Amino acid sequence: LQRRKGPARTAQVPHPERSKPAAARELPDIEDFVQSASSERLCLFHFARELQTQSEVLFMPYNYLVDPAMRRALNISVAHDVLVFDEAHNVEKACAEAASFDLGPSDFAGAVKEIDRVISLASSGAADADGEEGCTAPEEGEAGAWLSMRQLVLDMEVAIAGLPLRPAPQGGSPRYTGDGLALHALLAPLNITAETSDAVIAMCDDAGKKLVQAARWGSSAHHLRRFADLLRVVFGAASEPSTYRVCVTEAAELSGAAGRGAATASKGARRMLGYWCQDPGVGMRALVAGGVRSVLLTSGTLSPLGSFASELGIPFPHRLENPHVIRAKQILVGVVPSGPSGVELTSKFTHRETPQYKAELGNALVNVARLVPQGVLVFFPSMAALSGAAEQWGKRGSDGGPTVLERLEKHKRVIIEPRGQAEVAPVIERFKEHVAIAERTGVGGAVLFAVCRGRLSEGVDFSDSACRAVVITGLPLPPVYDPKVALKREYLDVCRRHSTGRLSGHEWYDQQAMRAVNQAIGRVIRHVRDYGAVLLFESRFKLPKYREGLSVWLRAHVRMFDQFGQVAVALPRFYREATPDGPTPEQRRLAEAVAQRQSVSQAAPTAPARQRENLQCRPAVPVASAPAPPPLLDVLQAARGQTSRCAPLRAPPQQQALAALPTPKGEKHEQQPRQQQQPPPPPPLQTLQQPRLQQATGCGGGPEPAKRART
Repeated sequence: LQRRKGPARTAQVPHPERSKPAAARELPDIEDFVQSASSERLCLFHFARELQTQSEVLFMPYNYLVDPAMRRALNISVAHDVLVFDEAHNVEKACAEAASFDLGPSDFAGAVKEIDRVISLASSGAADADGEEGCTAPEEGEAGAWLSMRQLVLDMEVAIAGLPLRPAPQGGSPRYTGDGLALHALLAPLNITAETSDAVIAMCDDAGKKLVQAARWGSSAHHLRRFADLLRVVFGAASEPSTYRVCVTEAAELSGAAGRGAATASKGARRMLGYWCQDPGVGMRALVAGGVRSVLLTSGTLSPLGSFASELGIPFPHRLENPHVIRAKQILVGVVPSGPSGVELTSKFTHRETPQYKAELGNALVNVARLVPQGVLVFFPSMAALSGAAEQWGKRGSDGGPTVLERLEKHKRVIIEPRGQAEVAPVIERFKEHVAIAERTGVGGAVLFAVCRGRLSEGVDFSDSACRAVVITGLPLPPVYDPKVALKREYLDVCRRHSTGRLSGHEWYDQQAMRAVNQAIGRVIRHVRDYGAVLLFESRFKLPKYREGLSVWLRAHVRMFDQFGQVAVALPRFYREATPDGPTPEQRRLAEAVAQRQSVSQAAPTAPARQRENLQCRPAVPVASAPAPPPLLDVLQAARGQTSRCAPLRAPPQQQALAALPTPKGEKHEQQPRQQQQPPPPPPLQTLQQPRLQQATGCGGGPEPAKRART
């Protein structure tokens, strides 16, 4: 590619921040990379890869670190490095997935097509299809070796298709399962063993090089490299077959190019081969073996730390679990086992699909929308539960009354988490717009329906008025019929019988749900002055084992509400008492806006003042200077309606200054009578985000604004 562009070019480009003093350096963003690379006509991707060798701090998704294939592809070395994993509650899953593989019909079909292209190149007598200079001639018998490789891939797919599928013990689709040694036994008749696997891996790597050289715009043996990565995991030096499980299932119907390609690989049954690591410590130990200096894991949902550390399989001598920075009055955590009509609130599969439960949950949420100001987040256990409830709430009852969604819309705008990634940002923006309107008007707001483990349950900041309450509508337990979940529970039960101190399969199952719950609850408190309520609409939280699964900072604040009426009493009282001492962020923004408006109005000359400047033969009388904007506390007191209604408000500074001027000769003094005829002054500015202040101070409305006095 570089030769086709023109003469060979080389350049030494320093780091964009190297020319700045050390104290003034910042993290370069993508625009900095684009500007530096464009000026030297360099590839942005490879330029960023080169800069990583000069940088002292690298930011990246942590699957780039735990996945050995990505580390090799990106040339990432971790020797003598300090690794800091933020949001580390997902590290366990990432480590297990990095050491696992899935091969399906599209992978086998793609590998066969890639081998066919290599055979075509070898048969034509050149490694480069375009006849570029510098290409080497094929070795004698090379085409035959690739034909054998092609047959090997087809035989492997046929062998997988011949495995017997049996019904799962706990239900679900039929499947074939076994430990890691079962895959060794499957590959041995194909002459793929620990001794011969290196040769097969070398051929797959060689195919990638040949295809890159031959392609006009670049290509790669993606499917053959996946095949090679599987063999590296199965026959690697650090491989532990006892920590793996093999699962073969019928492949789902494929569409598009993947489906058309899968049909050409073989004419047998189309199946998926899964080689799944059940011990996250395999991936973490391989990472530490690269010479890491230290590993730091940080998250608000790692509890319990003991079992989390044992799952990762490396020692953590230093462990820290802190309480929250907020005070007790800033958080309300309530377990609500039943709704307004007394129907049990639980997301058990046999119960959550009943119309009675959905109606009761809808009525409870309508009351929450009425009692909670501004923004509310409602988390469902799964997307299926959210879709089913929303569909039911959109239907009218037999009495023809308003639907649940219509009743919710009377209090707050209802917004539902989308399925597509591209639609998430506009949904968040629309939600916050409605919350901002509620801040200014004191009524309304928005309620956001989201899913635990979804895109909105972590990584999104819903601070202050964006989230005054989080409602958990059930336990997000993993799907019990999922083969990965079933095999993980089975593996942990086997380990528990041989080693005390390990999690059982059932304990792990409950722990996954509680980590998802804690992550969703974390949206409610984002800083030291924030406050909000957490409502657990799930009767199973009455059991101690589920309450103990909550984060440490939540456990001391849990309250049991035996009846829903207690919630209706507790919520208004909580919001009256929860406001922190001093101005909240919303009140600060309001006060700044008021002060800025007053300063602008004082700086601009009034129409009467401009008329006086144009009159001749007026005595030069100094005009009193405008006072400074009122202090923040006075503005906030006026905004809250705490000023005395009996105390007269002062006229604007312009009117005070004009009243001090002497009346010119020949003019009647009408200033005082006209001031007496003015309507009453306007009431103090109200805080629009707290309707309760109107009830407490009696400043819910006021007369029309006073007209400006004429001179």
